[in-house]
Amino acid sequence: MDNKKIIKKPIKKVNNETFLSKLKRNWKNIALILLLLFSLSKCTNSCTRGREIDRLNYQIVQQDSALKANDIIIDKLSTRLDDANTSIDNYKGIATGNQKDLIDKLNTLTNDNKELNNKIKKITKENNNLTKENTQLKNEIKTLEEKVSNLESYLLIE
Repeated sequence: MDNKKIIKKPIKKVNNETFLSKLKRNWKNIALILLLLFSLSKCTNSCTRGREIDRLNYQIVQQDSALKANDIIIDKLSTRLDDANTSIDNYKGIATGNQKDLIDKLNTLTNDNKELNNKIKKITKENNNLTKENTQLKNEIKTLEEKVSNLESYLLIE
């Protein structure tokens, strides 16, 4: 006889169990796992929310500081702008006053110039008249000298 070894093959059990039956059998475990997952989710959200709140508070503090710094800068710039506007108004007032003075001086000088031109015209006319009169007088003197000379000659002759 041969020594033959007999190997027994395991027989697979056919599992005719359906998905619903598995669910019915393990519903407590499934519910426990789902509750555990939801609680972990809530815990994670809470931890993350706390970090997010801290981060947002830090950003708020930074932005608040930036706003306060900008407010200070705006106040300084507003003060400088007011000072500049005051200076401009003062210079405008001075310029307007100077302009009025210059216009008055210009009007006065223009009137003086007209008067002087009129005086020059009068003096020029008077000078021309005196020159004519002088010329006439010279002519008369010449005529008189000639007459005197003629008279002397006539008297000498006689």
